[in-house]
Amino acid sequence: MKTTIGICFVLLVALCLMKCTSVSKLTDIPSTTIKEAYYKPWNSGIASGKSGINLYVRLNENTIILDSVLFRENVLKLKNSPVDSLLYVANLHSDNHKIRTKTSNFYSFDSSVDECVISYKIKNRKGLFYHKVFGVMKRQTINYPSSPTKN
Repeated sequence: MKTTIGICFVLLVALCLMKCTSVSKLTDIPSTTIKEAYYKPWNSGIASGKSGINLYVRLNENTIILDSVLFRENVLKLKNSPVDSLLYVANLHSDNHKIRTKTSNFYSFDSSVDECVISYKIKNRKGLFYHKVFGVMKRQTINYPSSPTKN
């Protein structure tokens, strides 16, 4: 009986330790890798239109590949700009629902209004890494023109 209890205890401790090591941790990347991070709110030009925020992250070099970002409690996919290989953009629309669940690798991170947590890959290495960016600055709001009126 004691042997069974001992084995169960060892298995329970091993499971707890495995869970602790699977929690995502922040890593530091060289400060020269990320040049800037900023966001621009935007509004559509029609009354029933949407609004949102575009988050921009510009790199100094192509040593990492950005994947996703936790910004304002939303996990968003970062997409590489087709015209600038050092620029990544994430789009947060007003109708997005918060996607920060325990199934997301970002659930253990916190960030304030002027911070974001970026997941990234390092070339020639396996796995995702996480880095918190401080001082995400707001830039001028983009107000798209309204639809032309019909005569």
